[in-house]
Amino acid sequence: MSAQNGFKRYFNFLRQCGYGLTLPRGAVKNCLKAHFGPFEKNLDPRCCAPPLVFVYATKRCNLNCSFCVRGGPVNEEAYELTPQKFQTILDNPYVRQSAFICFNGGEPLLNAFLPELTAMAKARGHLVGLITNGLRFGEQPELAATLIEAGICDMQLSIYDESKTRLAAILPHLTAQIPVHASYVLTRTKLCAEAENDFHDLLDTVDLALASGCSSLKFNICNPGDGEADSPEIIRDEDSVLYLSFIKEAITRFGDRIIFSGYGTSGANKRGAFGVFFPGPTASSPSQRKCRTPWTILSVDAQGNYGLCCRLAPDASFGGLNAPFALSLRESLIDDTKPVHPACVNCSHLCGSFASDFF
Repeated sequence: MSAQNGFKRYFNFLRQCGYGLTLPRGAVKNCLKAHFGPFEKNLDPRCCAPPLVFVYATKRCNLNCSFCVRGGPVNEEAYELTPQKFQTILDNPYVRQSAFICFNGGEPLLNAFLPELTAMAKARGHLVGLITNGLRFGEQPELAATLIEAGICDMQLSIYDESKTRLAAILPHLTAQIPVHASYVLTRTKLCAEAENDFHDLLDTVDLALASGCSSLKFNICNPGDGEADSPEIIRDEDSVLYLSFIKEAITRFGDRIIFSGYGTSGANKRGAFGVFFPGPTASSPSQRKCRTPWTILSVDAQGNYGLCCRLAPDASFGGLNAPFALSLRESLIDDTKPVHPACVNCSHLCGSFASDFF
């Protein structure tokens, strides 16, 4: 996300929470701690709680992406979030001190309780967001207004090749009601195929987000969950020539209509209201460990399982936020004399190549 769009997004959040006055007690302090540190290997809900909590509303999805981090087959009913289960989550001491609650999944719009869940989070003083593929908005046109009235104030919409045609009809109506920040997961297979076609389809994805009134678009480097170190879909630094070619084509085609930021965009255009962010490729031999997501975000599912970062989805095997697995992961990010934690190997965020400057 560009600095300009990042500021607009922050300002919108500040305005909606009365410039911090309506947030839960301690939330502002935890936001500042997450940005400025110092970081310790233990999390403490009193002084070091993640400001952003992803809540898995469901494990169900109406798409089947190969790179999804939600995991394999499960008892879907057990992972369906209900108001009763969400009440327990809201009472969690870490969640109580968070500024933002963001529903994801699976596809959270498949959960019939979502408007009620949103209203519950808002009543506690949290800012409420949503990560969705947006397809249900086409089937239920009134759903967006219902969720906005309940308290959704920000939306990240994931664009996929399978959904682009349908989203072209959905997005203009959606962006007229709420800020929509689009994202697209870029795999190595897609990048290589597009290089043979002048990146036509990827550039059309940019055009779709721009023409539909989205506030921004971020390309995410494919980052499979569960520490999948050898995935052929990870774009690595040895793929930088192809990746930079795509970025150059985007800058050439869209020019001053877009603020380009991130990898390969130094000295690029600075004007415009719409931002496109390119994260850096995954480093084969990372020289630095800048990732701070194990401190800035927390994820939790309907079973009360914790996830440790945006790559490691909730799983009972982690044993809790301050269990040995979590402590060793955070310690390896603080102390670069220690070996890279196995779960961080080939993670696109390890060197600070975040999907946006939101956190």
